[in-house]
Amino acid sequence: MTEAQASSRFGSSQFLTDKAEIERVFRIFRDQCSTVQLRFARTEDEYTARVLEVTAHQFLLEDIRPRTGMKLMRDQEPFSLAGRVDGIYARVGEIRVLKTAEDRGVPYFVLNLPSELLYQQRRRAERFRLPLSVSKDGARLTLHRSERALSGYLVDISAGGCRVVFDVKSDPDIQPDEVVKRSEIDIPHLLSLTVPTVIRHHRYNRQTGKLSCGIEFSEMQVRDRRRLEQFIQKIAKITDPDYSPPARANVVARPRRRRPIVRSALSFAIRLRPRAPMSPHAPLAYSTPSAERGPLAAATCRSVRNRRLPRDQ
Repeated sequence: MTEAQASSRFGSSQFLTDKAEIERVFRIFRDQCSTVQLRFARTEDEYTARVLEVTAHQFLLEDIRPRTGMKLMRDQEPFSLAGRVDGIYARVGEIRVLKTAEDRGVPYFVLNLPSELLYQQRRRAERFRLPLSVSKDGARLTLHRSERALSGYLVDISAGGCRVVFDVKSDPDIQPDEVVKRSEIDIPHLLSLTVPTVIRHHRYNRQTGKLSCGIEFSEMQVRDRRRLEQFIQKIAKITDPDYSPPARANVVARPRRRRPIVRSALSFAIRLRPRAPMSPHAPLAYSTPSAERGPLAAATCRSVRNRRLPRDQ
């Protein structure tokens, strides 16, 4: 891809402190049998493990690899834990093994659920940078906040959100995950939408006076959603000629109906037409004498000449 690039790898990032939410994340790793990476402070080597079980207050780790990490776990060395599964990235800063146990000779390690967990959700849709041919006429998004409206220019867009840069004189004091009930997208001659949005993250540069925001589209009508997807497909083909839109899961290809074969009475008459009997004096297909073609060909010719034809009734 050339200009079509995602603005960032993850759509939203937050620190989870609710025990129920942290337990839910560890249960995903357990159910998917996904490995987690362990990094100890005493060594630069990286180890992997699997989540064996999760309870309301603890979780169990097993299958430590390489096996040299077993000693570090038994010695209760502090380590960090990180992993990716189903578009989720989770990381715990520093934890220690609470105790070591065994089941039928196979060791596993008991740890307390962390009090804080970094949780990042990967972006669901790929975001495309607006080409110059589209943005030259002005591609803008206006946030109608309760205090005042903010209008900026679109940098990139996807089916799930966009990135917008605003020219502001001071920090507009945007709250994390702020909900904006009415946002207007205006791309002349191509797209015009009014949708509710959520400001997932923002960054304000005091020196340049620019405010960059990552915005997620909330509930959208079916008609507006289709218009947005059609617009994205257009700019995707401009930026990347090899782009192909993802197939919809709910669209089922209909089987082609075969046309019934209709035979006319003429075709049946032709098939039932009696064939003319072969005359014993009809010329043969061979143009050379049978003696020059060998004994087998000569015998075949004689059998054709001597064949008696049935008399007509």
